[in-house]
Amino acid sequence: MPKLNLDIRQFLLLGVMLLAMTLLGGCLLADRKSYRFTLNPDGSGSGSITFYNLMSVEEESEDVSVKDFTDLKERYLQGTEFESQRPGLTNVKKRLFEKNGTLCGEFTFDFTSYEDVGLYRFEGKGPFMYFTRPGDFNPEIYKSSNGTYGGESMPLVFWPEGITMIEMESIFNKPERKATSLLGLYKRFGDD
Repeated sequence: MPKLNLDIRQFLLLGVMLLAMTLLGGCLLADRKSYRFTLNPDGSGSGSITFYNLMSVEEESEDVSVKDFTDLKERYLQGTEFESQRPGLTNVKKRLFEKNGTLCGEFTFDFTSYEDVGLYRFEGKGPFMYFTRPGDFNPEIYKSSNGTYGGESMPLVFWPEGITMIEMESIFNKPERKATSLLGLYKRFGDD
């Protein structure tokens, strides 16, 4: 069985660690997350990652939504946390916005190689693949895509060679503690 090259494994691990630290350690959570990658023939492209219904999860029965919203703005929106964990991405733009009565966050970017966004091809050719479950500690659960999902025993999504648009959506485990929408804080304080 072919092994993922080190750069892809590092990207996946860093992404999951960042997500786990952000969503679990910082008590930030989202209902779902969507990925959209537009691919050029040379493997470069552009993409977006969107989080829907950003929420703060209580810590020890205490509402920490103001702290979490401040963290979200300072580290991700105004800071470089996203970029520092994904050095292969360029032209990164970030925004918070309201949709269907919830707060959403979106990162858009360009990349020079499909590997920069966690896609893989055996020996650089054939179908595109994405590993959906980098570890049991991953709070993200595959939901759907415009590709073919290998299932629980083969947690890969496959897209045919030559595809130009890759889309995937995941959901997050529901918190056991109370979660508070961050939309009210966004409306009150804005994103600057």
